[in-house]
Amino acid sequence: MIRRAIISITGIVQGVGFRPFVYRLSQKYSINGYIINDISGVKIEAEADEEKLNYFINEIKFNKPPLSVIYDINYIYETPLGYSGFVIGESKNSADSDINASVKVKKAAVSPDIATCDDCLSELLNPADRRFLYPFINCTNCGPRFTITKKLPYDRVNTTMDKFKMCNECLEEYANPSDRRFHAQPNACFNCGPEIEFIDKNGKKFSDIFGKITSLIKDGGIAAVKGIGGFHIMCDAANEDAVNRLRISKNRPKKPFAIMFKNVSEILKYAQANEFEIDLLNSKERPIVLLKYKGGLAKNINCGFQTIGAFLPYTPIHHIIFSIINIPLVATSGNISDEPIIADDKEALIKLGKFADGLLVYNREIHRKCDDSVIKVITINNGYNDYYKNKNNNKLNKNPDKFYFLEENRNSYNNINYNLTDNNDNNQHNYNNNHNINYNLNNDDNHYSNYNNYNAQNNIHNTHNNNYLNIIIRRSRGFVPSALGVPFKLKRNIIATGSNLKNTFAYGIKGSDKIILSQHIGDLNNLYSYEYFCSCIEEAIAFYDFKPDIIISDMHPEYESTKFAGEFAEKFNIPHIKLQHHKAHIISCMAENMLPLENDILGVSWDGTGYGEDKTIWGGEFFEGNYLNLNRTGSFKKFKLIGSEKAIKQPQRIFLSLMFEILGDKIINICDGNNSQDNKKNIGSNNITKINNKITGNNNHDNINKNTCCNRHGNDNNSNDMNGNDKNNNSDNDDNIQGVLIQEISGFSMQEISKLYKLWKNDINSPETSSVGRLFDAVSCMCGFKGEVTYEGEAAIFLENLALSLFGAGASLKNIYFEKYGKYNYRINAADIAVGINFVIDWRPIISDIFSRLIELRKNSADLYNCNKANSNAINAISLKFINTLVSIVLDVSLTAGKSNICLSGGVFQNSILTGKLFHELKKRGLFVFINQKVPINDGGISLGQALYGGIIEF
Repeated sequence: MIRRAIISITGIVQGVGFRPFVYRLSQKYSINGYIINDISGVKIEAEADEEKLNYFINEIKFNKPPLSVIYDINYIYETPLGYSGFVIGESKNSADSDINASVKVKKAAVSPDIATCDDCLSELLNPADRRFLYPFINCTNCGPRFTITKKLPYDRVNTTMDKFKMCNECLEEYANPSDRRFHAQPNACFNCGPEIEFIDKNGKKFSDIFGKITSLIKDGGIAAVKGIGGFHIMCDAANEDAVNRLRISKNRPKKPFAIMFKNVSEILKYAQANEFEIDLLNSKERPIVLLKYKGGLAKNINCGFQTIGAFLPYTPIHHIIFSIINIPLVATSGNISDEPIIADDKEALIKLGKFADGLLVYNREIHRKCDDSVIKVITINNGYNDYYKNKNNNKLNKNPDKFYFLEENRNSYNNINYNLTDNNDNNQHNYNNNHNINYNLNNDDNHYSNYNNYNAQNNIHNTHNNNYLNIIIRRSRGFVPSALGVPFKLKRNIIATGSNLKNTFAYGIKGSDKIILSQHIGDLNNLYSYEYFCSCIEEAIAFYDFKPDIIISDMHPEYESTKFAGEFAEKFNIPHIKLQHHKAHIISCMAENMLPLENDILGVSWDGTGYGEDKTIWGGEFFEGNYLNLNRTGSFKKFKLIGSEKAIKQPQRIFLSLMFEILGDKIINICDGNNSQDNKKNIGSNNITKINNKITGNNNHDNINKNTCCNRHGNDNNSNDMNGNDKNNNSDNDDNIQGVLIQEISGFSMQEISKLYKLWKNDINSPETSSVGRLFDAVSCMCGFKGEVTYEGEAAIFLENLALSLFGAGASLKNIYFEKYGKYNYRINAADIAVGINFVIDWRPIISDIFSRLIELRKNSADLYNCNKANSNAINAISLKFINTLVSIVLDVSLTAGKSNICLSGGVFQNSILTGKLFHELKKRGLFVFINQKVPINDGGISLGQALYGGIIEF
């Protein structure tokens, strides 16, 4: 019996060869009817007998093109109309064809831009092929998508290829079902497609385009090269003069540059890469991957850091350049410092032409700017624990020494059991039985239905490899605008405006269980970035033709994203919801890991800055609860940022603030008069232990009862009473030691320290913070960081770099290193953690211990930070011991709080040693650990948390 199936499919099914795929299936199963693109995805009408239709539909579901992602597939049966043959019909710009369309919103998903495929690359470099060295070669499996699409549905007329009419040869390919360019919308060649030019800064054009640009680079010049989502600025990565000129031109004195290499073999000459990193480098997304650097390039490429950002060519233009010169190239974003990437030829000539010796441009418009994505792979010691059920025994794994590894779409891994027992870890901490860790997780199948039905959009976002974590620093080209699955259907149309730094915004449609994050926007304090942000939101709303029911933002009243949300809400008369910054971090982690609604978690959110509910600056926070009821239960002890924003730029102010907190009024007397050479010569003659005791015990630790303080990892041999009085009667010379070192570390004179102390004491422009990120900054200064911070996170990266230097070339982060270097003392009230009261982690013993160690080192060195290798290793050991201490703090809180599920989010967890070690230790103790791996773990990911929260709350 002949039946007619009307099939509606949503997802990434436009621009990925989906219609040609369905056409070929129709020929295979003798299906009559048609397929069209519409604003929801694709619509198919198929007539055949029921058995053939079932085979046809099942093969669409399970054998779809590799670049496609099906979100939903629905079909109904109607009376046959007697179709003859099967055709790819003309697209419809309406929702009438969607059989489930109750609200006419455009739901079709646009494919991300895709790196040049192997087939196109082979043709590109084949002298016998008609597209030999054609800079815009593409097919249904690769090429620009997101950055050239102006509106839906995805057809040539709706892209920036609309002005290029295909020649007869290209039309033949486009119409040939057996050709991989069958219905490839950007299809073109030398005869009919876009054209490329090379011009100098004065606008002069050159005929030998690639010969000119490659000779310019080889001769030490700087070139601006137009890519898929904007311009790159390129130069020889081994030429120090060229790199230095680029640094000066971009006002980028220290931040490392990304390097593009011809292939993986070239990368491995300069960097180490494991199998997971190599897979990322070769992926269709082609992100920048941070790798362990071996050396060999210009010294000013990464300014002495242990890592280098490497990536491979992803456009035909890149491949042609590397076919002529096989040298590593700096390939940094084509912009002026802190401004958005430049995509327009005229703007590039005006701005980049001021320092670039030549510009490679072309006449195909980039409709949307899109920066390169950046990923950091963190090594862990054991497999990724599966929160969900083992499919064979239908039970959660509750054995703290074992877990099950699950990865969607990789069924062969579903039943692998990993033993977490670590025979090398002989120095485990003795946590008593009073912690009562709860492993009784809810096994209700309904909680997991959305997760089990969710079809992962790509392997990179959904890879929970047993040895590695996929930490996204920047999610943009190659990934955007792929939608992210969330565990609940949204109750309303939403726009979430994200954070002020590393901004992305997010949006979702009522009834959908998907949220779309924007490309990387940047820091909104810059006027050009803010204007870009505003235009991108307006374009997204117009693109999907939907009206937001609410807009949700951060709580910070001075964030440009918050102000925008308020103005937008007023203009369109919709509610403006505000969500606290760190709660958004944790909710983003819960959402991307598909945790159930009522799941009770412990959230750890550590970063540099976030406006708190008490109107102070948060950044070292612990939360308990679920999506709708997330409560702050603990935090680091607050300290002051002297000069507010100046302290972020000058972390030496943070160091001084911590010392003011520890020493109080005594610091002025300690520092006064310590500029004499006699005092500096006498440094070695003092009793170091007494000084440490004096610092550690000074001030009254907020009246903490010593009997309830957790001092987990070392005895508190404090020679002071709880009021800070020295029971050992230390000599005045002890103060001289401290004073000299305080001035050396801070770089401030006694007069400057005195002024800063007055600001601190009188609360003048010195807001309080609990930020772990700012503690990193202070410890970085104690370990030798000098001068001002020139880019966000620089001081913290400096500290991580010191710790990484303890691990030799090719070494992994073995447990033996952590036990060797130990942990510092800290204070925390275990009873408060156990009952969920606002516990406080006192950082003062940590800083005091570090300072004591520095005094001990200083007694044998005239210059503490430019000394022998032994002292350098000692400084590096301080950095690692500090990171170990943070790991230990999370372990203590996690095991005492009694939560089985731990969510980690915030920029601090970009630290590879901290996160790798923490993952290992938490899992080893049977806890389930979740972290952002699909969206940035930094502020670039909080828009996901905001959007989900706004989509499910009742108000």
